[in-house]
Amino acid sequence: MLGLLCFSSVLPAAEKSVEDKISPFLRTQKFGDIKISPTGEWLAVTVPLSDRTSLAILDRKTMALKSHVTFPAGTHVYSFEWVNEKWIVYSIAEQFGSLEAPQLTGELFSAYYTQGVDLKEQPLIGARAFRYNRDSVREVSAEIFDTLPSNTMEILVAVTPWHATYTRIERINVRDGYRTVVWEIPVRNAKCKSNISKSILVCSGKDGKNVHRMLVARGDKKTWQLLNDQSISKQEMIPIGFKSDNLLYVNVDQSQGPDEIHLMDVDTGEKKLASRDALVDPQRIFYSPKTSEPIAVVYGSGKPRVEYLAPDDEYALLHKKLQAGFPGALVIPGEATSDLSAATFVVHSDRIPADFYIYEKQKNSAQFMVSVAPWLDPDKLAAMEPIQFSTRDKTLLTGYLTKPPGSTAKQLPLILMPHGGPYGVFDSWGYEEEVQLLAAHGFAVLQVNFRGSGGRGRQFKENGFQKWGLSMQDDLTDATRWAIAEGIADPKKICIYGASYGGYAALMGVAKEPDLYQCAVGYIGVYDLPLLFKKGDIAKDKFSTMELTEHMGTAGLEAVSPVNLADRITVPTMLVAGNLDWRAPPIHTSKMCDALKKSGKKPECYFYDGEGHGFVSGAARTDYYSHLVKFLQTNLMSKPQ
Repeated sequence: MLGLLCFSSVLPAAEKSVEDKISPFLRTQKFGDIKISPTGEWLAVTVPLSDRTSLAILDRKTMALKSHVTFPAGTHVYSFEWVNEKWIVYSIAEQFGSLEAPQLTGELFSAYYTQGVDLKEQPLIGARAFRYNRDSVREVSAEIFDTLPSNTMEILVAVTPWHATYTRIERINVRDGYRTVVWEIPVRNAKCKSNISKSILVCSGKDGKNVHRMLVARGDKKTWQLLNDQSISKQEMIPIGFKSDNLLYVNVDQSQGPDEIHLMDVDTGEKKLASRDALVDPQRIFYSPKTSEPIAVVYGSGKPRVEYLAPDDEYALLHKKLQAGFPGALVIPGEATSDLSAATFVVHSDRIPADFYIYEKQKNSAQFMVSVAPWLDPDKLAAMEPIQFSTRDKTLLTGYLTKPPGSTAKQLPLILMPHGGPYGVFDSWGYEEEVQLLAAHGFAVLQVNFRGSGGRGRQFKENGFQKWGLSMQDDLTDATRWAIAEGIADPKKICIYGASYGGYAALMGVAKEPDLYQCAVGYIGVYDLPLLFKKGDIAKDKFSTMELTEHMGTAGLEAVSPVNLADRITVPTMLVAGNLDWRAPPIHTSKMCDALKKSGKKPECYFYDGEGHGFVSGAARTDYYSHLVKFLQTNLMSKPQ
């Protein structure tokens, strides 16, 4: 464990093989998140390992490891909070694929920490607040909702029984695990915000009919007032945070255009526009550590843009000052001490995964703490540049172009890399290890937020519903032709590569446009669309199946399934799957490989034991990316870079 805290600051001196050159981008980052203790003496940090995430306590001044707790493989510390200087509470989640969202196990732990007590020696013994048994009939998810700073031994927890249509807010004593229900909310997976006095709770989520609702309660767990019903207003509203006891910022989607932030009076229901961008949705909210009031919103139209909701707030003014000190990056506020004398913040950019700093109010200065990837030199990484273009039907699309580091050349070998999801997911500006890895090997990388992607409002997402292989695919085709017309891409050196839905789009791309690409790579992809309703985790969940039907439809799926179009594919293909993938079961890849072989092709097909929806083990990742780079070099470069 101590080895995790030893740093280096340079790239390897000699890089003689593909494996050597990809290794800096595949190394596990040293930290996930850092939170300062109430007095500022300690730091609680999550430490990602190859197949799990640990929680560690560090001395703030020396960064020395004091204690830690680690769970079995596939288990990750998901969220954590300091309750007071001695107690910390955290939830855990399971994740068996790097592209899967961590699934909360329903377990929440508390741990007692004092200097000299090693949590590794006593992992939660005598300090476990409670455990929800995930093997019981009524499985639940539990998330930290509020640490109640005025009550040093109790917290509020949001509890959602799996497959239920309600959420509970419970008050928990972290010492003995005693809990009581404070509110029961008649929507599942509720997103809630309370005012400073804790007298009002506003929650939003979907009911049993998959209709989004927002409700308010005033201290009485049995009485809820409806603030918004999607079936009536035709809008989704999600609480962001209170400005005062009865004024609430809410995210409101629109019938046309991006989401907006409104300020709502929860007593009257009246609301007025507080912030919007002409093109994109709000991407991130910054809060005051003193009042929890939203003070700023980040918009991701190209590079991040910060708009201040409370421009005169002392923490908004502090953020402005810090942001000015890091041009070309985004400063993200972190946690503060209880007396607000010190606070952490993170600096993030397209060439900085995350650098952690601490600001001390008395000194009026910021001090660097640690980088999550100190072996990477930002000056040697590639810049991610925003792009825009119009499609054949005059739809404006946005995306990002990353050229090899320092390159100003034209006619480059290009990788078109459609994102996964696809609905609601979107590519944004920031550090991406896969993009940097490909750029380091001499490839330009083009990422496009095709219709159906998130970040551009409800209508833009719904424009992609039931358009798999149709207009969603045409957007990618138009992006490729744009790159050729702009002189960016060599038209004889273009490959389409993606994961999950991106894998589908890669194979569908070379089936639909056999003369546009020179190769295709599908990683953990889906290629037989009707099979999604029969195999995998989506098929086993009622609500997920409802969404899949809405998003993808059920008619005509065979015609846009690459497994049925193998005879149209004429370029080299590479297909990769994990044998434990429940999101895109490996049968998709095996059927696609078989179909290509039956049509006379020779695809490269790789199946990895023990890997899920996105590989997590270092050995599998290194092997996979070595194959990927060699495949791309063979098909796009006469002389490998």
